Amino acid sequence: MISIKNITSAAQAKTYYEEGYYSQDAERPTWWGKGAELQGMQGDLHKRVFDDALDGKLPNGEQILRHKEGKERPAIDVTFSPPKSVSLQLLVGGDERIRRAHDRAVESALTYLEHGFAQARITEGGITRSEKTGNFMVARMQHETSRELDPQLHTHCLVLNATQRSDGAWRALDNAGLYNARASADALYRAELAASIRKLGYEVERTRSDGQFEIAGYTHEQLRAFSKRREQIEEALKERGEHGAKAAERANLMTRAAKEHVPPEELEVVWKREAKAQGIVFPEPAKERAEPIHEEELAAARRAVEHALDHLTERSTVVSRRDVVKHALQLSVGRIEEPKAVFVAIDALMKEGTLMDAKSRHAKADALDLMWTTTQALSTEKSIVHALHLGADQLAPMVAEERVHEAAQAKGLTEGQGDAVRLALTSRDRVVGIQGYAGTGKTYALQTVRELAEEAGFTVRGCAPSAAAANLLNEDAGIDSKTVARHLIDARNAPNNPEAKELWVVAE
Repeated sequence: MISIKNITSAAQAKTYYEEGYYSQDAERPTWWGKGAELQGMQGDLHKRVFDDALDGKLPNGEQILRHKEGKERPAIDVTFSPPKSVSLQLLVGGDERIRRAHDRAVESALTYLEHGFAQARITEGGITRSEKTGNFMVARMQHETSRELDPQLHTHCLVLNATQRSDGAWRALDNAGLYNARASADALYRAELAASIRKLGYEVERTRSDGQFEIAGYTHEQLRAFSKRREQIEEALKERGEHGAKAAERANLMTRAAKEHVPPEELEVVWKREAKAQGIVFPEPAKERAEPIHEEELAAARRAVEHALDHLTERSTVVSRRDVVKHALQLSVGRIEEPKAVFVAIDALMKEGTLMDAKSRHAKADALDLMWTTTQALSTEKSIVHALHLGADQLAPMVAEERVHEAAQAKGLTEGQGDAVRLALTSRDRVVGIQGYAGTGKTYALQTVRELAEEAGFTVRGCAPSAAAANLLNEDAGIDSKTVARHLIDARNAPNNPEAKELWVVAE
Protein backbone atom coordinates (compact mmCIF):
# COMPACT_ATOMS: atom_id res chain seq x y z
CA MET A 1 0.00 0.00 0.00
CA ILE A 2 1.14 3.56 -0.70
CA SER A 3 0.24 6.49 1.55
CA ILE A 4 1.13 10.12 0.78
CA LYS A 5 1.18 13.11 3.09
CA ASN A 6 2.82 16.53 3.14
CA ILE A 7 5.58 17.16 5.68
CA THR A 8 4.78 20.61 7.02
CA SER A 9 7.83 21.27 9.18
CA ALA A 10 11.51 21.02 8.34
CA ALA A 11 12.32 20.80 12.05
CA GLN A 12 9.94 17.86 12.40
CA ALA A 13 11.50 16.13 9.40
CA LYS A 14 15.04 16.59 10.72
CA THR A 15 14.35 15.15 14.17
CA TYR A 16 11.49 12.71 13.75
CA TYR A 17 12.44 11.31 10.38
CA GLU A 18 16.23 11.34 10.63
CA GLU A 19 17.39 11.10 14.23
CA GLY A 20 14.51 9.73 16.29
CA TYR A 21 13.01 7.38 13.74
CA TYR A 22 15.53 6.11 11.24
CA SER A 23 18.82 5.80 13.10
CA GLN A 24 18.15 2.13 13.91
CA ASP A 25 16.96 1.02 10.47
CA ALA A 26 18.16 -2.24 8.98
CA GLU A 27 19.23 -0.39 5.85
CA ARG A 28 21.00 2.96 5.75
CA PRO A 29 19.00 5.88 4.33
CA THR A 30 19.94 6.56 0.71
CA TRP A 31 19.30 9.13 -2.01
CA TRP A 32 17.29 8.28 -5.11
CA GLY A 33 16.07 10.10 -8.23
CA LYS A 34 17.30 11.98 -11.27
CA GLY A 35 17.09 15.27 -9.40
CA ALA A 36 19.35 13.88 -6.67
CA GLU A 37 21.82 12.71 -9.33
CA LEU A 38 21.85 16.18 -10.91
CA GLN A 39 22.80 17.57 -7.49
CA GLY A 40 25.47 14.91 -6.91
CA MET A 41 23.41 13.39 -4.08
CA GLN A 42 24.02 9.67 -4.51
CA GLY A 43 24.44 6.71 -2.19
CA ASP A 44 24.18 7.10 1.59
CA LEU A 45 22.21 10.00 2.98
CA HIS A 46 24.33 12.36 5.14
CA LYS A 47 22.61 14.41 7.82
CA ARG A 48 24.04 17.82 6.90
CA VAL A 49 23.09 17.55 3.23
CA PHE A 50 19.66 16.19 4.20
CA ASP A 51 19.00 19.02 6.68
CA ASP A 52 20.08 21.69 4.18
CA ALA A 53 17.87 20.20 1.45
CA LEU A 54 14.87 20.29 3.79
CA ASP A 55 15.60 24.01 4.27
CA GLY A 56 15.68 24.46 0.49
CA LYS A 57 19.48 24.77 0.29
CA LEU A 58 20.78 22.55 -2.50
CA PRO A 59 24.36 21.23 -2.83
CA ASN A 60 24.94 23.44 -5.91
CA GLY A 61 24.31 26.50 -3.74
CA GLU A 62 20.85 27.28 -5.09
CA GLN A 63 18.04 28.23 -2.70
CA ILE A 64 14.57 26.88 -3.51
CA LEU A 65 11.87 29.55 -3.54
CA ARG A 66 8.85 28.52 -1.47
CA HIS A 67 5.25 29.31 -2.40
CA LYS A 68 4.19 32.87 -1.62
CA GLU A 69 1.39 31.83 0.73
CA GLY A 70 4.12 30.95 3.24
CA LYS A 71 3.00 27.41 3.97
CA GLU A 72 6.05 25.28 4.69
CA ARG A 73 6.27 21.98 2.79
CA PRO A 74 9.88 20.75 2.84
CA ALA A 75 8.93 17.30 1.53
CA ILE A 76 6.17 14.85 0.67
CA ASP A 77 6.29 11.51 2.50
CA VAL A 78 5.44 8.66 0.13
CA THR A 79 5.35 5.47 2.24
CA PHE A 80 5.34 1.95 0.76
CA SER A 81 4.01 -0.86 2.98
CA PRO A 82 3.67 -4.48 1.82
CA PRO A 83 0.91 -6.85 2.99
CA LYS A 84 1.28 -8.21 6.53
CA SER A 85 2.13 -11.73 5.33
CA VAL A 86 5.07 -10.34 3.35
CA SER A 87 6.48 -8.64 6.45
CA LEU A 88 6.01 -11.82 8.51
CA GLN A 89 7.72 -14.02 5.92
CA LEU A 90 10.69 -11.64 5.83
CA LEU A 91 11.08 -10.48 9.43
CA VAL A 92 9.95 -13.61 11.30
CA GLY A 93 10.25 -16.30 8.65
CA GLY A 94 13.70 -15.02 7.71
CA ASP A 95 13.50 -14.96 3.88
CA GLU A 96 15.71 -11.95 3.09
CA ARG A 97 14.95 -12.26 -0.62
CA ILE A 98 11.61 -10.63 0.13
CA ARG A 99 13.33 -7.37 1.13
CA ARG A 100 14.89 -7.16 -2.33
CA ALA A 101 11.49 -7.88 -3.91
CA HIS A 102 9.97 -5.02 -1.90
CA ASP A 103 12.84 -2.69 -2.85
CA ARG A 104 12.41 -3.48 -6.56
CA ALA A 105 8.66 -2.81 -6.35
CA VAL A 106 9.31 0.51 -4.59
CA GLU A 107 11.82 1.46 -7.28
CA SER A 108 9.35 0.62 -10.07
CA ALA A 109 6.60 2.76 -8.53
CA LEU A 110 8.98 5.67 -7.84
CA THR A 111 10.26 5.54 -11.41
CA TYR A 112 6.68 5.62 -12.70
CA LEU A 113 5.86 8.63 -10.51
CA GLU A 114 9.07 10.49 -11.39
CA HIS A 115 8.80 9.91 -15.13
CA GLY A 116 5.14 10.81 -15.50
CA PHE A 117 4.17 13.08 -12.60
CA ALA A 118 7.15 15.16 -11.41
CA GLN A 119 6.19 18.73 -12.21
CA ALA A 120 6.79 22.36 -11.35
CA ARG A 121 4.88 25.55 -12.00
CA ILE A 122 6.14 28.01 -14.59
CA THR A 123 4.78 31.49 -15.41
CA GLU A 124 5.03 32.90 -18.92
CA GLY A 125 3.27 36.02 -20.12
CA GLY A 126 1.35 36.24 -16.87
CA ILE A 127 -0.06 32.73 -17.32
CA THR A 128 0.93 30.02 -14.82
CA ARG A 129 0.96 26.39 -15.92
CA SER A 130 2.44 23.10 -14.76
CA GLU A 131 5.54 21.81 -16.55
CA LYS A 132 6.60 18.18 -16.55
CA THR A 133 10.14 17.91 -15.16
CA GLY A 134 10.77 14.16 -14.81
CA ASN A 135 13.11 14.47 -11.81
CA PHE A 136 12.78 13.93 -8.06
CA MET A 137 15.12 14.25 -5.10
CA VAL A 138 14.15 11.39 -2.78
CA ALA A 139 15.51 10.37 0.63
CA ARG A 140 14.66 6.67 1.09
CA MET A 141 14.45 5.36 4.65
CA GLN A 142 13.40 1.84 5.57
CA HIS A 143 11.93 0.62 8.84
CA GLU A 144 10.72 -2.74 10.12
CA THR A 145 8.18 -2.16 12.88
CA SER A 146 4.83 -0.49 13.40
CA ARG A 147 4.29 1.87 16.33
CA GLU A 148 2.89 -1.09 18.27
CA LEU A 149 6.15 -2.96 17.52
CA ASP A 150 4.51 -5.48 15.20
CA PRO A 151 6.63 -6.68 12.25
CA GLN A 152 5.89 -4.19 9.46
CA LEU A 153 8.40 -3.51 6.72
CA HIS A 154 7.87 -0.10 5.17
CA THR A 155 9.92 2.39 3.20
CA HIS A 156 9.48 6.14 3.63
CA CYS A 157 10.42 8.03 0.49
CA LEU A 158 10.72 11.71 1.31
CA VAL A 159 10.28 13.48 -2.02
CA LEU A 160 11.96 16.82 -1.40
CA ASN A 161 10.17 19.97 -2.44
CA ALA A 162 12.57 20.68 -5.31
CA THR A 163 12.78 19.81 -9.00
CA GLN A 164 14.67 21.16 -12.01
CA ARG A 165 12.64 22.76 -14.80
CA SER A 166 13.55 22.69 -18.49
CA ASP A 167 15.05 26.19 -18.19
CA GLY A 168 17.58 24.82 -15.67
CA ALA A 169 16.03 26.56 -12.68
CA TRP A 170 15.36 24.61 -9.49
CA ARG A 171 11.90 25.31 -8.13
CA ALA A 172 9.37 23.97 -5.64
CA LEU A 173 7.65 20.74 -6.66
CA ASP A 174 3.98 20.92 -7.70
CA ASN A 175 2.69 17.98 -5.67
CA ALA A 176 -0.69 17.65 -7.44
CA GLY A 177 0.73 15.07 -9.84
CA LEU A 178 1.92 12.87 -6.96
CA TYR A 179 -1.47 12.83 -5.26
CA ASN A 180 -3.36 12.27 -8.51
CA ALA A 181 -1.16 9.30 -9.44
CA ARG A 182 -1.14 7.64 -6.01
CA ALA A 183 -3.73 4.98 -6.87
CA SER A 184 -2.05 3.92 -10.13
CA ALA A 185 1.40 3.88 -8.48
CA ASP A 186 -0.09 1.81 -5.64
CA ALA A 187 -1.45 -0.69 -8.19
CA LEU A 188 1.98 -0.89 -9.84
CA TYR A 189 3.76 -1.44 -6.50
CA ARG A 190 1.38 -4.26 -5.55
CA ALA A 191 1.55 -5.89 -8.97
CA GLU A 192 5.36 -5.79 -9.04
CA LEU A 193 5.61 -7.10 -5.49
CA ALA A 194 3.12 -9.93 -6.08
CA ALA A 195 4.95 -10.94 -9.26
CA SER A 196 8.30 -11.00 -7.46
CA ILE A 197 6.86 -12.98 -4.55
CA ARG A 198 5.55 -15.58 -7.02
CA LYS A 199 8.95 -15.79 -8.71
CA LEU A 200 10.49 -16.58 -5.32
CA GLY A 201 8.32 -19.71 -5.26
CA TYR A 202 5.39 -18.55 -3.11
CA GLU A 203 1.73 -18.65 -4.01
CA VAL A 204 -0.26 -15.45 -3.57
CA GLU A 205 -3.97 -15.05 -2.81
CA ARG A 206 -5.96 -12.07 -4.01
CA THR A 207 -7.91 -10.72 -1.03
CA ARG A 208 -9.74 -7.89 -2.80
CA SER A 209 -10.66 -6.94 -6.34
CA ASP A 210 -8.38 -3.89 -6.24
CA GLY A 211 -5.26 -6.09 -6.27
CA GLN A 212 -4.63 -6.50 -2.54
CA PHE A 213 -3.05 -9.86 -1.79
CA GLU A 214 -1.35 -12.01 0.84
CA ILE A 215 1.17 -14.86 0.66
CA ALA A 216 -0.85 -18.09 0.72
CA GLY A 217 -0.59 -20.10 3.96
CA TYR A 218 -1.63 -17.53 6.58
CA THR A 219 -5.09 -17.32 8.16
CA HIS A 220 -6.98 -14.06 8.65
CA GLU A 221 -6.72 -14.44 12.42
CA GLN A 222 -2.94 -14.93 12.29
CA LEU A 223 -2.48 -11.76 10.24
CA ARG A 224 -4.70 -9.72 12.56
CA ALA A 225 -2.71 -10.90 15.58
CA PHE A 226 0.27 -9.03 14.12
CA SER A 227 -1.79 -5.99 13.06
CA LYS A 228 -2.43 -4.25 16.40
CA ARG A 229 -2.01 -0.79 14.92
CA ARG A 230 -4.70 -1.44 12.33
CA GLU A 231 -7.07 -2.70 15.01
CA GLN A 232 -6.52 0.50 17.02
CA ILE A 233 -7.47 2.63 14.02
CA GLU A 234 -10.53 0.50 13.22
CA GLU A 235 -11.68 0.71 16.86
CA ALA A 236 -11.29 4.50 16.83
CA LEU A 237 -13.33 4.71 13.61
CA LYS A 238 -16.04 2.50 15.14
CA GLU A 239 -16.25 4.62 18.28
CA ARG A 240 -16.64 7.81 16.21
CA GLY A 241 -19.03 6.24 13.71
CA GLU A 242 -16.77 7.22 10.82
CA HIS A 243 -15.40 5.47 7.76
CA GLY A 244 -13.33 6.25 4.67
CA ALA A 245 -9.71 7.15 3.93
CA LYS A 246 -9.77 10.67 5.42
CA ALA A 247 -11.43 9.47 8.62
CA ALA A 248 -8.84 6.68 8.88
CA GLU A 249 -6.05 9.23 8.53
CA ARG A 250 -7.53 11.29 11.38
CA ALA A 251 -7.89 8.18 13.52
CA ASN A 252 -4.28 7.29 12.74
CA LEU A 253 -3.07 10.65 14.06
CA MET A 254 -5.35 10.54 17.12
CA THR A 255 -4.25 7.09 18.26
CA ARG A 256 -0.59 7.31 17.35
CA ALA A 257 1.81 6.49 20.17
CA ALA A 258 5.39 7.73 20.42
CA LYS A 259 7.87 5.69 18.45
CA GLU A 260 9.73 3.28 20.73
CA HIS A 261 13.05 1.62 20.01
CA VAL A 262 13.56 -1.99 21.04
CA PRO A 263 16.70 -3.91 19.97
CA PRO A 264 15.93 -6.05 16.87
CA GLU A 265 17.16 -9.23 18.55
CA GLU A 266 14.65 -8.76 21.38
CA LEU A 267 11.80 -8.12 18.96
CA GLU A 268 12.67 -11.23 16.97
CA VAL A 269 12.37 -13.42 20.09
CA VAL A 270 8.95 -11.91 20.91
CA TRP A 271 7.72 -12.26 17.31
CA LYS A 272 8.77 -15.92 17.05
CA ARG A 273 7.09 -16.72 20.35
CA GLU A 274 3.87 -15.01 19.21
CA ALA A 275 4.00 -16.75 15.82
CA LYS A 276 4.28 -20.11 17.56
CA ALA A 277 1.34 -19.25 19.82
CA GLN A 278 -0.73 -18.38 16.74
CA GLY A 279 0.12 -21.72 15.14
CA ILE A 280 1.91 -20.12 12.19
CA VAL A 281 3.80 -22.54 9.96
CA PHE A 282 5.82 -20.38 7.59
CA PRO A 283 5.15 -21.35 3.95
CA GLU A 284 7.99 -23.13 2.21
CA PRO A 285 8.69 -21.59 -1.20
CA ALA A 286 9.00 -23.75 -4.29
CA LYS A 287 11.86 -23.36 -6.74
CA GLU A 288 12.42 -19.81 -7.98
CA ARG A 289 10.85 -19.02 -11.34
CA ALA A 290 12.53 -16.72 -13.82
CA GLU A 291 10.73 -16.76 -17.14
CA PRO A 292 10.65 -14.07 -19.83
CA ILE A 293 7.35 -12.53 -20.88
CA HIS A 294 5.66 -15.09 -23.12
CA GLU A 295 2.64 -14.95 -25.40
CA GLU A 296 0.17 -16.20 -22.77
CA GLU A 297 1.42 -13.50 -20.40
CA LEU A 298 0.96 -10.80 -23.02
CA ALA A 299 -2.51 -12.11 -23.86
CA ALA A 300 -3.51 -12.00 -20.17
CA ALA A 301 -2.12 -8.47 -19.83
CA ARG A 302 -4.01 -7.38 -22.95
CA ARG A 303 -7.26 -8.78 -21.55
CA ALA A 304 -6.64 -6.82 -18.32
CA VAL A 305 -6.08 -3.58 -20.26
CA GLU A 306 -9.12 -4.15 -22.49
CA HIS A 307 -11.28 -4.90 -19.43
CA ALA A 308 -10.02 -1.70 -17.78
CA LEU A 309 -10.84 0.31 -20.91
CA ASP A 310 -14.31 -1.23 -21.17
CA HIS A 311 -14.99 -0.34 -17.53
CA LEU A 312 -13.66 3.21 -17.75
CA THR A 313 -15.31 4.11 -21.07
CA GLU A 314 -18.78 3.03 -19.94
CA ARG A 315 -19.48 6.61 -18.84
CA SER A 316 -16.67 8.67 -20.34
CA THR A 317 -15.27 8.81 -23.85
CA VAL A 318 -11.93 10.15 -22.58
CA VAL A 319 -10.00 8.42 -19.78
CA SER A 320 -6.68 9.13 -18.07
CA ARG A 321 -3.56 7.04 -18.49
CA ARG A 322 -3.19 6.64 -14.74
CA ASP A 323 -6.70 5.19 -14.40
CA VAL A 324 -6.12 2.68 -17.20
CA VAL A 325 -2.81 1.64 -15.62
CA LYS A 326 -4.37 1.37 -12.16
CA HIS A 327 -7.32 -0.82 -13.18
CA ALA A 328 -5.27 -3.06 -15.48
CA LEU A 329 -2.59 -3.65 -12.83
CA GLN A 330 -5.19 -4.36 -10.14
CA LEU A 331 -6.70 -7.02 -12.40
CA SER A 332 -3.28 -8.54 -13.11
CA VAL A 333 -2.18 -9.17 -9.50
CA GLY A 334 -1.56 -12.88 -9.01
CA ARG A 335 -2.41 -13.59 -12.64
CA ILE A 336 0.64 -12.50 -14.61
CA GLU A 337 4.33 -12.86 -13.79
CA GLU A 338 5.52 -9.56 -15.25
CA PRO A 339 3.47 -6.38 -14.59
CA LYS A 340 5.47 -4.65 -17.33
CA ALA A 341 3.45 -6.83 -19.73
CA VAL A 342 0.58 -4.42 -19.01
CA PHE A 343 2.63 -1.53 -20.41
CA VAL A 344 3.64 -3.68 -23.40
CA ALA A 345 -0.05 -4.39 -24.04
CA ILE A 346 -0.88 -0.68 -23.81
CA ASP A 347 1.86 0.14 -26.35
CA ALA A 348 0.52 -2.56 -28.69
CA LEU A 349 -3.02 -1.13 -28.51
CA MET A 350 -1.63 2.34 -29.24
CA LYS A 351 0.27 1.08 -32.30
CA GLU A 352 -2.83 -0.73 -33.57
CA GLY A 353 -4.88 2.44 -33.24
CA THR A 354 -7.37 0.82 -30.85
CA LEU A 355 -6.15 3.19 -28.12
CA MET A 356 -5.30 6.78 -29.04
CA ASP A 357 -4.34 10.12 -27.56
CA ALA A 358 -7.19 12.50 -26.78
CA LYS A 359 -7.35 16.06 -25.55
CA SER A 360 -9.57 16.76 -22.58
CA ARG A 361 -10.76 20.07 -21.18
CA HIS A 362 -12.29 18.47 -18.13
CA ALA A 363 -11.81 20.84 -15.20
CA LYS A 364 -10.46 18.09 -12.95
CA ALA A 365 -8.10 16.55 -15.51
CA ASP A 366 -4.40 16.60 -14.67
CA ALA A 367 -2.77 18.85 -17.26
CA LEU A 368 0.28 16.57 -17.44
CA ASP A 369 -1.46 13.21 -17.45
CA LEU A 370 -2.05 11.55 -20.81
CA MET A 371 -5.68 11.38 -21.84
CA TRP A 372 -6.79 8.47 -24.02
CA THR A 373 -9.82 7.27 -25.90
CA THR A 374 -10.65 4.14 -27.89
CA THR A 375 -11.98 3.58 -31.39
CA GLN A 376 -15.03 1.91 -29.83
CA ALA A 377 -15.71 4.87 -27.52
CA LEU A 378 -15.37 7.31 -30.45
CA SER A 379 -17.68 5.18 -32.59
CA THR A 380 -20.29 5.15 -29.80
CA GLU A 381 -20.04 8.91 -29.32
CA LYS A 382 -20.33 9.54 -33.08
CA SER A 383 -23.48 7.39 -33.21
CA ILE A 384 -24.95 9.42 -30.35
CA VAL A 385 -24.14 12.70 -32.09
CA HIS A 386 -25.64 11.30 -35.32
CA ALA A 387 -28.83 10.38 -33.49
CA LEU A 388 -29.01 13.88 -32.03
CA HIS A 389 -28.77 15.42 -35.51
CA LEU A 390 -31.39 13.08 -36.96
CA GLY A 391 -33.83 13.99 -34.19
CA ALA A 392 -33.25 17.75 -34.32
CA ASP A 393 -36.32 19.91 -34.99
CA GLN A 394 -38.47 16.84 -35.74
CA LEU A 395 -41.27 17.02 -33.15
CA ALA A 396 -43.88 19.41 -31.81
CA PRO A 397 -43.33 20.63 -28.22
CA MET A 398 -44.90 18.38 -25.60
CA VAL A 399 -46.14 21.29 -23.49
CA ALA A 400 -46.83 24.92 -24.36
CA GLU A 401 -44.42 27.60 -23.12
CA GLU A 402 -47.23 29.35 -21.23
CA ARG A 403 -48.12 26.18 -19.26
CA VAL A 404 -44.47 25.61 -18.30
CA HIS A 405 -44.10 29.23 -17.17
CA GLU A 406 -47.29 28.96 -15.12
CA ALA A 407 -46.18 25.70 -13.44
CA ALA A 408 -42.67 27.05 -12.75
CA GLN A 409 -44.10 30.04 -10.91
CA ALA A 410 -46.66 27.95 -9.02
CA LYS A 411 -44.04 25.47 -7.86
CA GLY A 412 -41.42 28.14 -7.06
CA LEU A 413 -38.76 26.78 -9.39
CA THR A 414 -35.39 28.50 -9.52
CA GLU A 415 -34.25 30.02 -12.81
CA GLY A 416 -32.05 26.99 -13.53
CA GLN A 417 -34.82 24.51 -12.68
CA GLY A 418 -37.26 26.43 -14.85
CA ASP A 419 -34.81 26.43 -17.78
CA ALA A 420 -34.36 22.65 -17.46
CA VAL A 421 -38.10 21.97 -17.40
CA ARG A 422 -38.65 24.33 -20.35
CA LEU A 423 -35.92 22.65 -22.41
CA ALA A 424 -37.24 19.16 -21.68
CA LEU A 425 -40.88 19.91 -22.54
CA THR A 426 -40.85 22.64 -25.20
CA SER A 427 -37.92 21.58 -27.37
CA ARG A 428 -38.65 20.38 -30.91
CA ASP A 429 -35.64 18.00 -30.72
CA ARG A 430 -36.16 14.30 -30.09
CA VAL A 431 -33.20 14.18 -27.66
CA VAL A 432 -32.05 16.89 -25.23
CA GLY A 433 -29.33 16.78 -22.58
CA ILE A 434 -29.50 18.45 -19.20
CA GLN A 435 -26.49 18.78 -16.86
CA GLY A 436 -27.61 18.80 -13.23
CA TYR A 437 -25.02 19.51 -10.56
CA ALA A 438 -25.30 18.37 -6.95
CA GLY A 439 -27.58 20.52 -4.84
CA THR A 440 -29.33 22.27 -7.75
CA GLY A 441 -32.71 20.60 -7.26
CA LYS A 442 -32.65 18.10 -10.13
CA THR A 443 -35.25 15.87 -8.47
CA TYR A 444 -37.75 18.69 -7.97
CA ALA A 445 -37.32 19.75 -11.60
CA LEU A 446 -37.83 16.16 -12.79
CA GLN A 447 -40.98 15.86 -10.70
CA THR A 448 -42.34 18.90 -12.53
CA VAL A 449 -41.33 17.45 -15.91
CA ARG A 450 -43.17 14.21 -15.10
CA GLU A 451 -46.30 15.95 -13.88
CA LEU A 452 -46.59 18.25 -16.92
CA ALA A 453 -45.77 15.48 -19.40
CA GLU A 454 -48.40 13.16 -17.88
CA GLU A 455 -50.88 16.04 -17.90
CA ALA A 456 -50.22 16.31 -21.67
CA GLY A 457 -50.95 12.60 -22.15
CA PHE A 458 -47.39 11.23 -22.18
CA THR A 459 -46.21 8.07 -20.45
CA VAL A 460 -42.96 8.87 -18.60
CA ARG A 461 -40.40 6.09 -18.26
CA GLY A 462 -37.00 6.29 -16.59
CA CYS A 463 -33.82 4.26 -16.81
CA ALA A 464 -30.31 4.37 -15.35
CA PRO A 465 -27.13 2.27 -15.61
CA SER A 466 -27.59 0.61 -12.21
CA ALA A 467 -30.57 -0.69 -10.27
CA ALA A 468 -29.70 1.63 -7.36
CA ALA A 469 -29.75 4.71 -9.60
CA ALA A 470 -33.02 3.56 -11.20
CA ASN A 471 -34.59 3.13 -7.74
CA LEU A 472 -33.56 6.67 -6.77
CA LEU A 473 -35.18 8.04 -9.93
CA ASN A 474 -38.32 6.11 -9.05
CA GLU A 475 -38.46 7.08 -5.40
CA ASP A 476 -37.33 10.72 -5.63
CA ALA A 477 -38.96 11.87 -8.88
CA GLY A 478 -41.87 9.42 -9.01
CA ILE A 479 -40.76 8.19 -12.47
CA ASP A 480 -41.32 4.47 -13.16
CA SER A 481 -37.70 3.39 -13.77
CA LYS A 482 -35.58 0.35 -14.67
CA THR A 483 -32.00 -0.33 -15.58
CA VAL A 484 -30.94 0.66 -19.09
CA ALA A 485 -30.46 -3.02 -19.99
CA ARG A 486 -33.96 -3.97 -18.83
CA HIS A 487 -35.47 -0.93 -20.53
CA LEU A 488 -33.89 -1.84 -23.89
CA ILE A 489 -35.11 -5.45 -23.67
CA ASP A 490 -38.66 -4.30 -22.89
CA ALA A 491 -38.55 -1.70 -25.68
CA ARG A 492 -37.47 -4.30 -28.24
CA ASN A 493 -40.22 -6.70 -27.19
CA ALA A 494 -42.99 -4.09 -27.04
CA PRO A 495 -45.45 -3.95 -29.96
CA ASN A 496 -44.73 -1.14 -32.42
CA ASN A 497 -47.16 1.73 -31.81
CA PRO A 498 -46.28 4.87 -33.79
CA GLU A 499 -49.04 6.79 -32.00
CA ALA A 500 -47.58 6.15 -28.53
CA LYS A 501 -46.62 9.32 -26.66
CA GLU A 502 -43.68 8.53 -24.38
CA LEU A 503 -40.98 10.53 -22.61
CA TRP A 504 -37.85 8.61 -21.63
CA VAL A 505 -35.67 10.03 -18.86
CA VAL A 506 -32.18 8.51 -18.98
CA ALA A 507 -30.14 9.25 -15.85
CA GLU A 508 -26.33 9.49 -15.80
